[in-house]
Amino acid sequence: GDAAFDVGPKAAVQLALQQSPALVLVSDARAQRFMRQMQRPIEERITGDTAREMCKRAGGRATIETTIAPSGAGYSISLDARDCLTGKSMASQTTTATGKTDVVAKLDAAIKALRKDLGESAATRDKYNADLTRAASANLVALQAYGLGLRARAFRRDDAAVPLFAQAAQLDPSFGSASAKLAVVLSNVGDLAGARDQTVKAYALRDQMTEYERLYIAWNHAARVAADAALVKSTLETLT
Repeated sequence: GDAAFDVGPKAAVQLALQQSPALVLVSDARAQRFMRQMQRPIEERITGDTAREMCKRAGGRATIETTIAPSGAGYSISLDARDCLTGKSMASQTTTATGKTDVVAKLDAAIKALRKDLGESAATRDKYNADLTRAASANLVALQAYGLGLRARAFRRDDAAVPLFAQAAQLDPSFGSASAKLAVVLSNVGDLAGARDQTVKAYALRDQMTEYERLYIAWNHAARVAADAALVKSTLETLT
């Protein structure tokens, strides 16, 4: 019932999970294709049976189902990895946040514990272990704008995403992923100077990002600032 939780936490969870080399996430573009195959509206929220059916079609192993609910003055948070075929829980984590400012930090800890429970090695968990409050944002309003930007880009057009990514970057100037995504959509709509400025801003924040986002930002910088075609190619190969 609180709009601050509509899409922001999902965006944070995606950023946290995609840094793991043991996990591959279904992209928004693939999700749309599966929703069309299932004759479901592409903007429908993907939960429960719908998520598990999509998981089967993708050849996936599990869905990560997240719940945030009021608990006293704070919030109860749960993450449950469910087997696509059986619907049974493979691993789960629960935690409590004292308030909205604490939600992303608690999500971060729960996701790291869930990765361990799912069998990811200590070596990769230790190496790819960015602090989500810095790699994303602890500001739920900024995360909400970022998540809405991702949805706008997936379901509509880049120009629809521009003001949303801009809002996220303005609400949290250290939100590097928001600046990086803003740079890309600005470039795609023809604002090359704005794209370059946001690329420089994101590049300065790269050290606090996840490895995946660092590479995304490095590619962006190589293309839009350094104009280094060889570096663009090598960075995209590593990112892939």
